[in-house]
Amino acid sequence: MYEILPLGPEDLDDVAELEARCFSDPWPRELFLREAEDRPDNFCRVVRNLEGELLAYSIAWIIADEAHLGDIAVAPEQRGKGLGKLLLQELIDEAKIRGAVHIVLEVRASNESAIALYESYGFVKVAIRKGYYQDDAEDALVMMLLLQTEAQRDRGTGTQSYVGRKS
Repeated sequence: MYEILPLGPEDLDDVAELEARCFSDPWPRELFLREAEDRPDNFCRVVRNLEGELLAYSIAWIIADEAHLGDIAVAPEQRGKGLGKLLLQELIDEAKIRGAVHIVLEVRASNESAIALYESYGFVKVAIRKGYYQDDAEDALVMMLLLQTEAQRDRGTGTQSYVGRKS
């Protein structure tokens, strides 16, 4: 059983520790401090089990008509249990509620499992950022999920559609 909660200051140590376990070029704790602030553009979540152990988290922003997934991590021993899907679906749902037209993210070109997850939700590759990651100059794939067209947003209709959708 899990709880999905907003990221708060009390989560910072656990999030920074999990970040360091999951990434070769981790974000510093101070960066998470800013994300834990209660700002209207933040959409940051943690997943904890009922014992309070941090299992996963996501950092995202929804500004105007764009959502941006900045960071998502699942504890290595918890991978394959659907926690990444849970967090991604939370973001998609919230982005739609707030009227976002699309969600954008960057992912390491070598991170095949994350790319497969994003593609399973309809994200498509739209660009490559050469040498994006500072630790090893690996390229980042820029991926996007189209939630609704601007016309749908303006009309208040917005059924989910995807860029590059195959019929």
